[in-house]
Amino acid sequence: MIFAFGTYKLDVDVEQTKEYYKLATPIHEACSCSGCRNYAEALSFLPQEITSFFVQLGIEIAKPVEVYVYCANADNTLFYGGWYHICATMTHGESPVVSTGQNQGYFDETKTVPITDGFKVYVQKECALLDSKFPLPAVQLGIMADIPWVLAEKHEYPKDMSRRK
Repeated sequence: MIFAFGTYKLDVDVEQTKEYYKLATPIHEACSCSGCRNYAEALSFLPQEITSFFVQLGIEIAKPVEVYVYCANADNTLFYGGWYHICATMTHGESPVVSTGQNQGYFDETKTVPITDGFKVYVQKECALLDSKFPLPAVQLGIMADIPWVLAEKHEYPKDMSRRK
């Protein structure tokens, strides 16, 4: 099935992707750090547009390959990064990870696509931490997202004053 969003066009095998995610481990079972536990709990507070986007691609949003906190925002959200894999080929679009030489490069945020205010995605042909059981071909769907802190405990992530949130 063809999915187009932003500058990306993917040919996705939704059923193969769904089958893989049925067996994948939810993030809160794979890691017990507060950032991962919060991510899992906060998913129910995300706008429907975000969860619908993931469902259409066959991804279970609670089962990222990797998720991590960059920093805390002034509004009690955390700025998260992470990624998921999709059984797909990218037929149009460019990775925001731009190499400038041996082990050097930068991230071009202009190649991200907002799903909602505070939740962006991007696609890479290269897949990090790809499970040997994941169906091929595969691409990586990255996220950059402001996620609310919903746990009862206080987080200890530092604030990034360069982000104006």
